[in-house]
Amino acid sequence: MLAMDHNKHITGTDISHIKDRGRVIDSWANIYDIVNYFVFMIFGGGNNLRNEIVSMAKLKEAKSVLDIGCGTGNLSLEIVKRLPSGGHVIGIDAGEKMVTLAKNKLQEKQIPIQFLRVSAESVPFKDEVFDCIFNVFLLHHLPMELKIAAFKEMYRVLKKGGEVVTVDVDKPSTFLGKLIGLSRYHVKEIRDNMKAPLELLLSDTGFTNIRIMKKKWGIFSYIHATKTV
Repeated sequence: MLAMDHNKHITGTDISHIKDRGRVIDSWANIYDIVNYFVFMIFGGGNNLRNEIVSMAKLKEAKSVLDIGCGTGNLSLEIVKRLPSGGHVIGIDAGEKMVTLAKNKLQEKQIPIQFLRVSAESVPFKDEVFDCIFNVFLLHHLPMELKIAAFKEMYRVLKKGGEVVTVDVDKPSTFLGKLIGLSRYHVKEIRDNMKAPLELLLSDTGFTNIRIMKKKWGIFSYIHATKTV
């Protein structure tokens, strides 16, 4: 176990309500990294994509980072490289197998990361404990009510002045984006992302200084926002 005291930031939680969703996620956990390897090639490769995403936040100033929907932990492993001495990452995912695979990547090394099986819409942490929160390709898996709940939880556990980085399917802004979206429009969770701009969901939650840093192919938004209240 890592030599970090995260328990002081954790409150009680019941994971029974995420069993069904976790089972769906875990059904392809064993091929998750393989599938992503080929999918991320269209983003310039997984390493380039992760470098681009983590560079959106001021991680040199962050002591505590939350990676929501961490999958098998690759982004968390990249994030921790950028943190100052004493910094740590907590990666959470609803899939039990996903979390197990992520833990296996630590290989008993003293890496300041903790992986937990936790749902995005009900995170077991106290208010205002994280300097930065990442959620990457998470929201298009969630129905609208859970997208909203997840953003509310991010806002709650983020420190004042903290950053949130969101990368996901968004409302198409170009003809190419509409064509790409049309190919997955039959999936309600993805369709919801295309109808309700992520920028608007972040704003409604209370986030400010919302900036779309990049929009790839007119449908994948890279968004940075802060909690300034």
